[in-house]
Amino acid sequence: MSSQPLSRELAEEAVGAVDEALGKGYRPPGVRGKDDGAIAVAGKALGFSDGKLRNRLRTAKALFGLEPDWSLYRPPEAPETIEEKVQEDSRLIRLQGENARLRA
Repeated sequence: MSSQPLSRELAEEAVGAVDEALGKGYRPPGVRGKDDGAIAVAGKALGFSDGKLRNRLRTAKALFGLEPDWSLYRPPEAPETIEEKVQEDSRLIRLQGENARLRA
């Protein structure tokens, strides 16, 4: 069974899906995280496995010079200071206590 060569339209669709996932904050390959990465999210959106989408991206680059814009990814912002982190934790503890009192 021979496969058809990848059309430019399908190549652009694959690259665009990854760009969209990156823009939504999903991480690129090589960035560790607990959630799915941009390729997994884009693959699911297109109905592909990670492997099929990765293969399509390789082919898109080889045939048309198209590849995702990895710079679209912006990592989530962490609290800038320890004081902000302490305030976040204190607020969480206070809300957990309030929740327990309301349940009682």
